[in-house]
Amino acid sequence: MTRDGGYSYRSGAGTVGAFLTKHGRITAGDEFILRQGRFLGRPSEIRVRSEGTRAEVTRVQVGGDVALVGRGTLDVVPEVQDERPNGGCRSASRTRWF
Repeated sequence: MTRDGGYSYRSGAGTVGAFLTKHGRITAGDEFILRQGRFLGRPSEIRVRSEGTRAEVTRVQVGGDVALVGRGTLDVVPEVQDERPNGGCRSASRTRWF
């Protein structure tokens, strides 16, 4: 929970905002709407705004209306198959593909 009573969470929308700013597709400080979920039957609109410059994005804010649709606990980190040529299984929390 944030200081103003809102919730803090991580979203892929923040990464999209940083990428678009860095590559000059949007200007830092401008807000845009990211639409997702349409093909899954759960469309949503997320407001995204980045701060900084193309050379250095310092902050990205995301926001929108939310509805709780489920809650759960992950007791075990699932194994994921490493698809690189040398292969192997690794814990999802430790997998880094470059």
